[in-house]
Amino acid sequence: MVMKNMNLNELAKKAFENAKAKGFHDEKHTDGHYLMLVMCELAEAVEADRCGKRADRKEYERLVGACEEKSHPHLFEMYIKDSLEDELSDAVIRLLDYIGMKGFVIPEDYVTKENIIKTLNSTFRTKEWADLQTFAERIFMSCCNNLLRMGDDYPDSVVYSVFAMAELYEIDLIWFVREKMKYNEKRELLHGKSY
Repeated sequence: MVMKNMNLNELAKKAFENAKAKGFHDEKHTDGHYLMLVMCELAEAVEADRCGKRADRKEYERLVGACEEKSHPHLFEMYIKDSLEDELSDAVIRLLDYIGMKGFVIPEDYVTKENIIKTLNSTFRTKEWADLQTFAERIFMSCCNNLLRMGDDYPDSVVYSVFAMAELYEIDLIWFVREKMKYNEKRELLHGKSY
């Protein structure tokens, strides 16, 4: 179940703290900078889908369970990194970092399994939605459009849209977000990038 044991406000605080510790907030940037990084992650999710790159959660969990060590980034890199699930997680983490940085609060009853099922039934099951045949079209309509329209508005609608897309594709996104955040804690400053 996608929405099990989720507190997005706690995750937003943690995402911001992790990003700050890794140097992503050492320099002041515009909102556009942070939101463009979200857009990049959504584009990487499309590319992962185009290449058929999906995570192997079952094998990852099996091997992690067999490991005595606490940290296992090599297993994450082998079975999850750069997959569709991983890139959608990155988009959510970037959004949560932005929400944490801005001090926004996501209403607790907004991103819930029940609300997402209603959205899937009322929007994602329409004729217009059925005409969107590729993951790229669906990400653009449900997530990128919201991100572009967002401006200074509250970004929870984009977080909601990414979770709805994950539910549509039967991805337990909150699990992948948590695993990616654990992996990111072990990475170098700026994750080896210039910003």
